[in-house]
Amino acid sequence: MARTARKEALEAKLQQILKLKEEVKAEISADSESEGNVSAVSAPRATGLSDKCIVTFADGREIKVIIGTSEHIQEPLVDQICRIVDEAYSKVGKHKRVDRYDAVDRCLAFFKKICLCLFAVCFVFSYLLNLLIMSYQLLP
Repeated sequence: MARTARKEALEAKLQQILKLKEEVKAEISADSESEGNVSAVSAPRATGLSDKCIVTFADGREIKVIIGTSEHIQEPLVDQICRIVDEAYSKVGKHKRVDRYDAVDRCLAFFKKICLCLFAVCFVFSYLLNLLIMSYQLLP
């Protein structure tokens, strides 16, 4: 009795997932057709190793991502942060400066937040994919 109820509940959940999958496919195909390119992938794609990868966007742009330490931070970026902060405070009559240490710290904090967000997205996607796979395996 309990097995039958569980099986029915799982089958109902699987039907919900399949219905959502079809709706998403329909939305993607409608978006692709409206843009004129049916084969375009709308989500960014990352390839490479976990410490160095290339993220490719649908419009063809690519970004090289290196997960490392402060020695991997590009010097022009640090100099640009220092210059932007200096100019912004100077325009309002203040004389605040950001040294290299603060700029590197801010860069690392920003990149850590990005990495955590990417990890969270990957975790959720992996969880949903596992649910879908388990649902298919439970079918008779």
